Amino acid sequence: MEIPVFYAPPGAVQGKIIILPAAEAHHARTVLRIKKNSQVIVVDGLGKAFRGTVTRLSSRTVTIVEIQNEIRGFGEPFAKVTLAAGLSEGFKFDEVVQKCTELGIKKFVPLVTEKSRIKIRASAKFDNKLKRLKRVALGAMKQSRRSYCPVISPVMKLSDFLNLESKDEDSRKVIFHPVKQRRLIDPVKLLKNCKNVTILIGPESGFSDSEVETALANDFSPISLGERILRTENASPVACALVMYWLGELS
Repeated sequence: MEIPVFYAPPGAVQGKIIILPAAEAHHARTVLRIKKNSQVIVVDGLGKAFRGTVTRLSSRTVTIVEIQNEIRGFGEPFAKVTLAAGLSEGFKFDEVVQKCTELGIKKFVPLVTEKSRIKIRASAKFDNKLKRLKRVALGAMKQSRRSYCPVISPVMKLSDFLNLESKDEDSRKVIFHPVKQRRLIDPVKLLKNCKNVTILIGPESGFSDSEVETALANDFSPISLGERILRTENASPVACALVMYWLGELS
């Protein structure tokens, strides 16, 4: 049986002791029925994990873990992968965050594009959902036994995102979009030994021609998902899974 994983922010670590947050303590005691002296792993959401022993279960809201050893990068992929995905009406971004966190994505950037069917001023509603999305990411982090909780960026325009990416010379950039009359690259060779990868996915209606050309001009390499059109909440996990596979993280 695998050792259960819990979350505690860095401030909960006090020397050799971790005091679990109330919600995590409740989950440990009431749901998982953790007993005193049980072995557990506690992750801090910033890439550290602590293996330890439960030393105190004095109430439903207090659980104390004595640290035995610290593990850096617990459950994390070799490369830092960012997913930038175009929004559209009815887009279930929480599903994307959940599935792609499990796959190892470290940052999410929701985008407004020309074909998004959503305006940048309407994206304020999305920003109000950030707290919920962060909870989704936190749950997916624990479920997949990772130690880093992905960053979820506020909504931005594709043009602004591409402008920022143009300044990042260390990142390998891929755009999942069929580009006619252009030879598609070999993703395995492109991503070999990469430490930083950016994935760009459009909304269901795709990118405009001008957006694609701008992305290509900013060093994004085109990759196709085939002839069939996927919903964005499906295309994003598929693209992320492929990239992780090419990086050697799923083999």
